[in-house]
Amino acid sequence: FPDHTAPAGVLEDWLRRFRFGSALTGVCWGSLAALAMFAPSDMKVVALLIVGAMGVAAIPYLAADGPSYNLYLAGCVVPLVPAAPLSNSPQSMLALGFAVLYALGVWRSARNYNNMLVSSLDLQAAANRLSAKLAAANQQLEAELEHRNQVARQLQQARTTAESANRAKTVFLSRMSHELRTPLNAVLGFTELLSVMPDNELAGKKGEYLAKIKSSGSHLLSLIEDILDITRIDDGRIQLHAETIAIRDVIADCLTMLEQDAVDASISVHVDPDCNTALEFSSDRLRFRQILLNLLTNAIKYNKPNGRIDVRYFETDNDFVCIKVQDTGIGIESKDVDKAFQPFVRLQHGSLPIATQGT
Repeated sequence: FPDHTAPAGVLEDWLRRFRFGSALTGVCWGSLAALAMFAPSDMKVVALLIVGAMGVAAIPYLAADGPSYNLYLAGCVVPLVPAAPLSNSPQSMLALGFAVLYALGVWRSARNYNNMLVSSLDLQAAANRLSAKLAAANQQLEAELEHRNQVARQLQQARTTAESANRAKTVFLSRMSHELRTPLNAVLGFTELLSVMPDNELAGKKGEYLAKIKSSGSHLLSLIEDILDITRIDDGRIQLHAETIAIRDVIADCLTMLEQDAVDASISVHVDPDCNTALEFSSDRLRFRQILLNLLTNAIKYNKPNGRIDVRYFETDNDFVCIKVQDTGIGIESKDVDKAFQPFVRLQHGSLPIATQGT
């Protein structure tokens, strides 16, 4: 059969030609059987058997269309009707009767076969439609599943981003709380000195201490502004603002903030007098001061009573500046060197207690 998607007119024209060919084929076989009526008796039987066999053989090919098979059987029988009387043989009339009965039996069998074939085709068409619906439903389910997986991935990514931002805030605020302590201690220390100093000594030290309080307060304000910079906290990064810095001035500011802590710990701080006091370099002033304050704070905190701290800076051959902070304290054991730069890790040295100050 032609493609089922062909236009209806094409199918109808093809079906008409198929039925005409079926009828013409039946007439050809019936004509051969009619000619056998005039043959000897044994030839009649052979001719009728051949026609009958062809009728049965045609069932699978023609039974799909009932009218086509009816036309085929009619074409086989009609030529026998006038041939039997003209042969003037009783056997011919008997053969004609048997041929008609045989044609009726074969027609009934073909009709049953046609009904089963049509039912089978209907079931197959229904199965095909059901398969198409199942395939469409399966495709829709796969699309829905992919959409849900995509939403789940987006939610997981958003959760990861939120957790990362939260960790960045925690680390940033924890580090800044540690940084705030040094300038705050300086402000409180010099304020306490001003409050307990006798009047005869206050006049000479007032301006110096107030300048130190102002310097420490300015540094403290810069750190607080960092904490309030929510954009940088969310981003988890530090933005650097380079400027030309005189190393001597920054070292003097840091030593001023830590002066009272050094006095309380009986630590003397010395800056190498041979250093180039006019040496400048490009860096972020606030960050550089934070680093230097941490180094000096640790040099005081982990030093020994009546200890010493030496600060030296110089220009290297490749146009960099090297700054060294050396103390007479407990130092760091070789096995703990890798831990030294991990945030908030405190190293135990022998039987010496871990410093309790700090976050």
